[in-house]
Amino acid sequence: MGIKDILELERENANIILHKEGLFIRAYEYSAYLFTKHLSIFNIIKKYYKNVKQEVVYLGFPQKSFSKIESICKEQNLTIIEENNRIIISGLASFTENEFVNWKKDILLVKSEGVALSPRTHSLKENQIIEKLRNFSVVSKTPIECQQFIVELQQQLNG
Repeated sequence: MGIKDILELERENANIILHKEGLFIRAYEYSAYLFTKHLSIFNIIKKYYKNVKQEVVYLGFPQKSFSKIESICKEQNLTIIEENNRIIISGLASFTENEFVNWKKDILLVKSEGVALSPRTHSLKENQIIEKLRNFSVVSKTPIECQQFIVELQQQLNG
């Protein structure tokens, strides 16, 4: 199943659809959002796909670790259905398109060389701090200004 087919499934989706891909299981777009919101936090990857001309978010984990996810689903009284190379988890609370869009917007894009700009999903506060760090020109600042900037960032991170 190609990315076009997966995105088509996701457009009509209110459940978590997990795709078995080799030794791994992946969740894309809405499914990835619902997965991280209701089941477990995983590293999220955002990548631009040329063939569909859009950024796509997904997560993945080894199939052998699915038993942990099954346990979480049972605790939450969620239904699991396996069909073909997919696992569908239903019984989740609904969400708005806006919630998904805001969540996706905060995930940093993977560079074309394959090097991730972000190893995990950051909170909005962390993304703001990362942006401040990117925009800070060390070469035009004094050592004291650099030190003050670092102290300010640490205070923001630590609340």
